[in-house]
Amino acid sequence: MLSSSFLELLINNGADTGEAFIWAFKHTDIDSTRLLIVCGADVNKVDPIEWSPLTWACFIRQEHIMNNRCLSSEQESIIDLLISNGADVNYALQKVCGSQYDTEKESSIELLINKGADIYHTVENGSKLLKLLKRDGKKECVKILQLYGRKKKKCIIM
Repeated sequence: MLSSSFLELLINNGADTGEAFIWAFKHTDIDSTRLLIVCGADVNKVDPIEWSPLTWACFIRQEHIMNNRCLSSEQESIIDLLISNGADVNYALQKVCGSQYDTEKESSIELLINKGADIYHTVENGSKLLKLLKRDGKKECVKILQLYGRKKKKCIIM
């Protein structure tokens, strides 16, 4: 494991921490994730395809589910750690839904909504996420978002 002072030096000099977050998630290394965060790594920094560490964690988690591999509690803890340190669940939801990858997305959408993502949030260009997804023909995601959005509303209203 890298020392925190060395990791801090790398981060302060512009090292790409995205790959480190992905590696930590793939290897279920919560300690490395925690160290990256403590040393100042940005949990919302996006890579060249505009995915954040949380988006990647959702994608990798979904691959595990699709391939019938068990999810470890450490993987879930890493997702919780990213979110509790400011990872943007709405951004991740937008990227999961907009992804061109042919993966089943329901589990990731459900996870992000349960962690606080707002299906009605406004994206960076001022449009509503649902409206953009409808425009782009993302029928599967629209249907899932509306389903989970209704479930969540039913739980909140008394």
